[in-house]
Amino acid sequence: MMSKDESVNRNAIAKEIHDALPHLSKPEIISIVEDIVTCFAEQFADGEEIKISGFGKFSVADKAPRKGRNPQTGEELIIPGRKVVRFKVSPILRDSLNTVASLTTSDENE
Repeated sequence: MMSKDESVNRNAIAKEIHDALPHLSKPEIISIVEDIVTCFAEQFADGEEIKISGFGKFSVADKAPRKGRNPQTGEELIIPGRKVVRFKVSPILRDSLNTVASLTTSDENE
């Protein structure tokens, strides 16, 4: 299990998988993780959603151009529109997180 201070990156994911499935080699696991990341990137490039049951939904959205300001000079400028990835948590995960949070809070109050 990853510690709270540990960043979740490709290597950390591969390590967790290797710990759970030691019969797979590390190069095999790294290849699988890379394939998943590539698959996600291709889906996003095509504007597709990615739904993971019990986890949530990733989708691509367009952000409109907007007014901004250069913090160094104070000069106004237009920040161009762009595409962003959004995440909406599933009700199952949200409820699980809130249950854990409420248990932790109640334990601290005792």
